[in-house]
Amino acid sequence: MISCSGPLGKTNDSSDAPGTVAVSRKKAKKIAVEYYGLTQVSDIQLRHLKEQEIKLLTEKQKKFTPIYYVISGSKKGEKYLVFISSQNEDDHFISKQ
Repeated sequence: MISCSGPLGKTNDSSDAPGTVAVSRKKAKKIAVEYYGLTQVSDIQLRHLKEQEIKLLTEKQKKFTPIYYVISGSKKGEKYLVFISSQNEDDHFISKQ
């Protein structure tokens, strides 16, 4: 966390600044493994969803920030992508590659 002292000794806390993630990388990986059952994780990216990935979102999800953890992995020999919102750990979905 970055904290700066401003005028009159006020502290500027950037922890809730726009673009600050609310879900940690560790938590996102835990969801991919425990909720979706990935047995192997090969890559974790925090990024803006691509146009074709945005099409996978529900109408409700489309109203929120399209910045997601995109986790590549596999289970039972098949490859999957797990998408977890950077702002809400309850907002996630899976897609078979």
